[in-house]
Amino acid sequence: MLAEILADFDRLDGERYLIITGDHGQRLGENSYWGHNDLVPEVHDVPVIVVARDAPVGALADFFRGRWISHYEAGKWLAARLGTKIDNPNLRPNEYFVHDKLLFTDNFIQRVCESPAGLIHQPPQQLSLLLVDPGKGACNGS
Repeated sequence: MLAEILADFDRLDGERYLIITGDHGQRLGENSYWGHNDLVPEVHDVPVIVVARDAPVGALADFFRGRWISHYEAGKWLAARLGTKIDNPNLRPNEYFVHDKLLFTDNFIQRVCESPAGLIHQPPQQLSLLLVDPGKGACNGS
């Protein structure tokens, strides 16, 4: 199937990008854990493959910078390539969130901070508690 997708992609004209990734990983028995519904790095750190054709020189440099890339950043980067901008007034530098499986309740959420030493996965907390004090535990050290 991937060969067919790439063949179709190569038939397109102009600047184009294909991003292949998963929405989550899968624990396959590591430390006796199975599944994909836990807020742990093994589940939410997933590979990303980017295929580019007819891309301007350096177009991928601002995307790849040799570090972890969130799904949010990938979407924001693609929007910019399409000539639009995503403006998120709540965005804090180097701060990302991963949510648990319960989407229509007081879900658990995990803050992930990016630092020069790598990713820092903070303990999961209920969304309601995060909303009471959103600055508590923020990645900027506050």
